[in-house]
Amino acid sequence: MNNPLVNQAAMVLPVFLLSACLGGGGGSFDLDSVDTEAPRPAPKYQDVSSEKSKAQKDQGGYGFAMRLKRRNWYPQAKEDEVKLNESDWETTGLPTEPKKLPLKQESVISKVEANNGDNNIYTSPYLTQSNHQNGNTGNGTNLPKNEVTDYKDFKYVYSGWFYKHAKNEIIRENSSIKGAKNGDDGYIFYHGKEPSRQLPASGTVTYKGVWHFATDVKKSQNFRDIIQPSKKQGDRYSGFSGDDDEQYSNKNESMLKDGQEGYGFTSNLEVDFDNKKLTGKLIRNDKVTNATTSDKHTTQYYSLEAQVTGNRFNGKATATDKPGNGETKQHPFVSDSSSLSGGFFGPKGEELGFRFLSDDKKVAVVGSAKPKTTLQMAILRRLQAAQVRQHRAVRRLCRLKTVS
Repeated sequence: MNNPLVNQAAMVLPVFLLSACLGGGGGSFDLDSVDTEAPRPAPKYQDVSSEKSKAQKDQGGYGFAMRLKRRNWYPQAKEDEVKLNESDWETTGLPTEPKKLPLKQESVISKVEANNGDNNIYTSPYLTQSNHQNGNTGNGTNLPKNEVTDYKDFKYVYSGWFYKHAKNEIIRENSSIKGAKNGDDGYIFYHGKEPSRQLPASGTVTYKGVWHFATDVKKSQNFRDIIQPSKKQGDRYSGFSGDDDEQYSNKNESMLKDGQEGYGFTSNLEVDFDNKKLTGKLIRNDKVTNATTSDKHTTQYYSLEAQVTGNRFNGKATATDKPGNGETKQHPFVSDSSSLSGGFFGPKGEELGFRFLSDDKKVAVVGSAKPKTTLQMAILRRLQAAQVRQHRAVRRLCRLKTVS
């Protein structure tokens, strides 16, 4: 196959050979080896404000999780709002298998008292078995899709959500009612195994996948654009991807509409390994109910931009569907985020995971992505193989020069 990325790497070989030997080094065009030991010194970034604290918070690891919030809605308690915070992020630890739930967080939810005797833990599609309407069923039938076509079958990193129907809680003090809470309790998360030890030193690779969210909690708040607030999601407990009603997202249609990349909430990212930059967008593939021109097939909520350093990246997410003057949006994706971070997983950067919290503390986002199952992975591996061959050629040439 005549591939321009591989051809480009081959064309510049003589220049790199000369510069590598003259400089006395091993060349800079091979696979970039990256340090995956944790903790690492916090890198400095100049393009994002308050980056020091964020870098210290995100020094590597296997993944992160954010727990759903529940508000004390009893009027006398006067707890009208519960926001999300950076300190709410929890590390997940090394997963036994990325497709399974993070053990530490699963153990927390397994101990939560269930409502009406339903002790099941419900999970997002493609994770462990679940009976949720938007999750797995016992035999895998009627499984709503949350994927990008041809970008499936993750091996190293997964993202998703899980929860339990938590018991309705009445808080009493000296026989007096002091509070009340109800709603689901759970987490959104991403986690992976085998943090990448090598990444391509050049070339551009497209990664696609899925993303998930959890919101803050505020009195009378709802997000009708993305969630049917039948259980007071966003008001009494966090609205999250597991509550996404199929009337809003395309999850089961057999034919994708123009512009749609898949089903549900999906990501489209591009990594420029030459300049160590990550860019991309987060969209929802909308459920189209009629053929009128007013129907949109997709809605973009964020654009992403990050700097790649080692096997990690840090940057920002810009909200792209903000309200105009005097307008109110019925979704939580209205504020930018300066806390985008993530990492590459797999021996040579085969997959990635990411997270961020909006600057208004209203919504947390996690996601995962990978190159296309066939062509993109073949391009990536051929480019890496070409770079390795070039590296070996440099060493042979340098040895000959030393002998002569």
